[in-house]
Amino acid sequence: MTSKEFLLKQISQMNTNINNELSSEEVSIILSKNGFPCEYIKKFWETFETNKDGNISKDEFTKRLANQHPQQRRIEMWEAVFKGFDKNNSGKLSGKELQDVLQQNNYDKETLERFIKQHDKDWDGQLNYIEFLQFESLNNIDCSQTSINRIYQKDKIMDVEEFRKRGKEMIDFVANYLDNIEDLKVFPQIEPGYLHKMIPTDAPKNPEDWNSIMNDVNNIIMPGITHWRHPHFYAYFPTVNSNTSLCGDILSGGIGCVGFSWETSPACTELEVMMMDWLAKMLKLPNEFLSESGIGGGVIYNSCGEATLVALFAARNKTIDEKCKENPKENQFIVMSKLVGYYSDQAHSTVERAGLLSMIKMRPVKSIKRKMRDSVLEEMIQEDIANGCYPFYCVATLGTTGSCAFDNLEEIGPICKKYNIWLHVDAAYAGSAMICPEYRHLLNGIEFAMSFVFNPHKWMLVNLDCCAVWFKDSRFVVDAFAVFPPYLGNQHENKYPDFRHWGIQFSRRFRSLKIWFVLRLYGVKGIQKYIRNHIELGHLFERLISRDDRFEIVEEVTMGLVCFRLKGKNENTNNLYKRIEADGRIYMITSVFCDTDIVYLRFIVCYQFATEDHIKFAYDTIIHITNEMNLCLGAQTDK
Repeated sequence: MTSKEFLLKQISQMNTNINNELSSEEVSIILSKNGFPCEYIKKFWETFETNKDGNISKDEFTKRLANQHPQQRRIEMWEAVFKGFDKNNSGKLSGKELQDVLQQNNYDKETLERFIKQHDKDWDGQLNYIEFLQFESLNNIDCSQTSINRIYQKDKIMDVEEFRKRGKEMIDFVANYLDNIEDLKVFPQIEPGYLHKMIPTDAPKNPEDWNSIMNDVNNIIMPGITHWRHPHFYAYFPTVNSNTSLCGDILSGGIGCVGFSWETSPACTELEVMMMDWLAKMLKLPNEFLSESGIGGGVIYNSCGEATLVALFAARNKTIDEKCKENPKENQFIVMSKLVGYYSDQAHSTVERAGLLSMIKMRPVKSIKRKMRDSVLEEMIQEDIANGCYPFYCVATLGTTGSCAFDNLEEIGPICKKYNIWLHVDAAYAGSAMICPEYRHLLNGIEFAMSFVFNPHKWMLVNLDCCAVWFKDSRFVVDAFAVFPPYLGNQHENKYPDFRHWGIQFSRRFRSLKIWFVLRLYGVKGIQKYIRNHIELGHLFERLISRDDRFEIVEEVTMGLVCFRLKGKNENTNNLYKRIEADGRIYMITSVFCDTDIVYLRFIVCYQFATEDHIKFAYDTIIHITNEMNLCLGAQTDK
């Protein structure tokens, strides 16, 4: 049977009204049965239905289709398909457009892969018209969406339009999470190793669907989250986020600059310099710490631990240079072996770690009432000098991690100056409060320091990571870290800081943006109001817990941290802590005073929007659990 005879048979079957004309529906059915896609059917109808009466004669239909050269008909068909799917008239079909073509024309994966390798010459993830016409030689191809994505989209998995869509969805996800966070338990009810059982041991070979990823976020990730932004999170220190800061971080990530020098992103470097000066002026730091001084200035690090280590290295190199000049017989290695540094036994563990990493001896100074005192420090210094050592570095803490105690800089500073010791001041948590005039006195004596650090990402509405560090003389830091490979040279060197020379980190994100956003949207007064609220709420909890004579406050409450315990044996406080954690309504941690071995609970106000109601709820929860514990103990005693 010829093509014409076959078509006439189909026409006879379809033309039920036997009027020698075919309707658009009849033409569509016939063409579809013969493998023609809808785009070609549409074009065919528009071309040959000349009198616009909604019909085409059988003779005209047969003549135009059956008598047309097969190759020409195929080219015409695929041309119609191409133009039909090329929505933006770009002359190329994108991966998404190709996917639509394939879904309607039954292509299989293997043939498609073979075709792509052969015809997509420039491998740009798109097919131009000439490449696309080669489809006329393919048959019976069926391609899944996953395969299409893998073949065509390559590194264009999420283009701008997809990012716009998914980005908005992610903002909604985070906003909904924060809006409903109070309904969740603060601490996850899972066991260690839970995640290992829920995800594959190897990475996926092929791209996965976005929705399946988000399903796993809900079902796998979120059940294992400790909710640091929960209203009843009272543990560690605040890592207070703000939506303002998050917006700055999104912009930073979107810009994606790597700001290790002025040349690599001028705005990144210059804004960081200016934001560090803004913060320094808010804290009323001495002018020597400002970039305006010419030799001082500030920089953003990941954490206070990094700042402690960088300051130690700067102090080390400074002292080595001085001692080698004093005694030419001693080289740098001999001098380094004699170096010794000091820190309070209440200081953060990262100070001890700095000693481990640098392989320099760091001696803990026994505190008196949780404070490092000048008399104890000087006695240790004199002892080390008598033993032939070189005291070179001392870390003072304003707001210790354990109990928020404050070393007295006006005591420690003159001792460091007397013995030419680099004084580094760590105010990770409490530093933010010093922008309030009523707490600025805690910073008195800062003029003796060579470096100062605090974390805006703890208590100043800036999200992780953002650690603000200042050096009175940045040349010591640059001398310790600067290297000058020829491929990084540029004509603007020495005109602005190259922050790659200011510490361990080389590649740097645009972190100053989130400081800029927060300071502009809140203003200094807004941040002061926020900090004062936290401190007032800390004192509220202090008053509430002091009413119950079963408890005792074990450290003076200065900021938003309250240290308290059940009177009596440590076992009582430990049991209370375990019951609070198991209950899940609030979350705190314990600590121990190293000089007395006393166990206590740390309650610190963390939630950005904390109110008196939140504090009273926490207090009521603690009292309720304590009462239950006492009932259990009473029942055991009765037995």
